Amino acid sequence: MVVAIPALISGLLLSQPMAAAGFQSTASISVSVPFALSIVHGIVRWFHPSLPPLDASFNPHPVLVAAWIGLFITSVNLMPAGQLDGGHILYAVSPRVHGWATNTIVFLLFFAGTMFWIGWLVWGCFLLPSLKHPPVGEAPRLTKWRGWLAFAGLVLFALTFTLEPFAGGSLMNLLHN
Repeated sequence: MVVAIPALISGLLLSQPMAAAGFQSTASISVSVPFALSIVHGIVRWFHPSLPPLDASFNPHPVLVAAWIGLFITSVNLMPAGQLDGGHILYAVSPRVHGWATNTIVFLLFFAGTMFWIGWLVWGCFLLPSLKHPPVGEAPRLTKWRGWLAFAGLVLFALTFTLEPFAGGSLMNLLHN
């Protein structure tokens, strides 16, 4: 996120509206906008009113695309399950909740892969072998500071996660076509 936020700002400032009004390339990939990008866009647009809106007429600069990928990778890594960083954070907070959350998230990923983006099926399969966290020696309770860091990780996950990172890529859409 330390790199993604400045890259988002730079990418937004370097982006331009589409050359022709109403033109949308058929070769483009439609991606969703995570809440973090919406927030940064709103702040940048407040200082730079000529910034185009985040819609079909928006032509993203490659730096913005790279920042979007950074947000996506951050959200996947902060998923509170398995051996992902979010799973390790959750395990530090509550080992009991970690097991329940991992099982639930794997189920939700399979559902999300069916309804929103097929890639979630792959991530669900990746998490299956790590349903049980490896044993960790007895650790002291989290300090208040580390509790706040865990909460910050959860907030970052919520700000960067999107159910449908790529539009029209669910299992249902693929089977329907």
